[in-house]
Amino acid sequence: MRIRVIFLKDVLPRYRAGEVWAVAGGYARNYLIPEGFALPATNDQLERAAKIKAVAEVQRTKEIEGLQDFAEQISGRELTIKERVSDTGRLYGSVTAGMVASGLTELVGREVDRQFVLLPEPIKQIGEYQIPIRLHMEVTPSITLRVEAEGGVLEDPQADVTEAEQNLGDDIGVEELNGEPDKVNVVSEDVAEEDTENTSEATNNS
Repeated sequence: MRIRVIFLKDVLPRYRAGEVWAVAGGYARNYLIPEGFALPATNDQLERAAKIKAVAEVQRTKEIEGLQDFAEQISGRELTIKERVSDTGRLYGSVTAGMVASGLTELVGREVDRQFVLLPEPIKQIGEYQIPIRLHMEVTPSITLRVEAEGGVLEDPQADVTEAEQNLGDDIGVEELNGEPDKVNVVSEDVAEEDTENTSEATNNS
């Protein structure tokens, strides 16, 4: 069941202070209201909506100004993360928002929360990516993320299996080919021995 609430603070990425929204009841009761982000949209609270918006606009402007320097430190930066990959360029693991946040924190010398990193899903392929870093609803610089192979490209395990199977097949083929002449040689030796015996016997009889 959805209930109407009035937001007292901005909640990324969708809600702004002073706005009235119908949200899921559990979301409102378990998070928004206890954390002070919203209140039930009663008549009394609705009368305060305009004032809440005005105060929020002033606060939002201050926050944006305070984040400009941080945004400039981040904007256009290049971050390289190296991971083990197969010869197809696919990572054995993945690059997550947390890894990007940690790398960027080390790069700029200021903490970047993983929630700021707009990464829809973990990266599983080497390459270059443009990653937005949302510090605020209206402040979203981007960085260039390069995912590279660590210690060179590793062979694909599946390729190793295929190659091993091929080698095994080659060995079997060689054994079969080598085996046939051995049989021929054995027969030839037996025939030669028998011919020798017959020749000796004929000589003795004569």
